Amino acid sequence: MRGALTQRERLLTTMSHQLPDRIPTVIDARPEIQRTLPFGTPEDCRQEVIHLIEGCAHRGGLILKVSNTIGFDVPVENIAAWYETARDYDLS
Repeated sequence: MRGALTQRERLLTTMSHQLPDRIPTVIDARPEIQRTLPFGTPEDCRQEVIHLIEGCAHRGGLILKVSNTIGFDVPVENIAAWYETARDYDLS
């Protein structure tokens, strides 16, 4: 499921790397609720979380959250994979 970065992913990564270190940056990163969560595999969801963390959390200020509009057709396994990967990621 992973391929080229979406416009949103490019923007998040660019913002996190181009803003000066002295400016606190808070980036609100959400999963692709129209692509990865409903149609991807649990592994796709894990890879998306890892991509967001590694691309945007290098200086802190990354907020990972899921929209309040997760559809009824999203597999529970995908939601669990997303949350568990974010929770268990080693930031040290």
